[in-house]
Amino acid sequence: MRPFTAGELASMRIVQNAAMMDTCTLRKWAPTVDNYGTEIAAYTDTTDVDCGLDVSGGTGSNERRRPDGTITTISATLRLSLEDGAGLTEEDRVTVTHRNSELLAPALAYGIDGQPQRGPTGYVLQLVEVR
Repeated sequence: MRPFTAGELASMRIVQNAAMMDTCTLRKWAPTVDNYGTEIAAYTDTTDVDCGLDVSGGTGSNERRRPDGTITTISATLRLSLEDGAGLTEEDRVTVTHRNSELLAPALAYGIDGQPQRGPTGYVLQLVEVR
């Protein structure tokens, strides 16, 4: 099988981005330190990011054992463009604010489980619910 041409990749990325019907806020981990040297949790938010949320996989069959031995259940899968997904890590969070252009109240809050996976047209993130 031959590799994709630059034109084919560009076309596929346009299609992928056009299919993202949801909106989210990307919350990048950016802790601060208080006067006593204690790390304080903080995030830098990027709002109104186009994304594609798939919640069909939130069943017990999606349980995974983490390297530390704990078991987590993947609640959803999120797709992001190459531009938006670049640099995300397990410490970051995602808040889905709109589904199919409709405002969610309350919004859906997720943590990222594992490293985001980069594909030819975008990033795929496995998500777990955050309470």
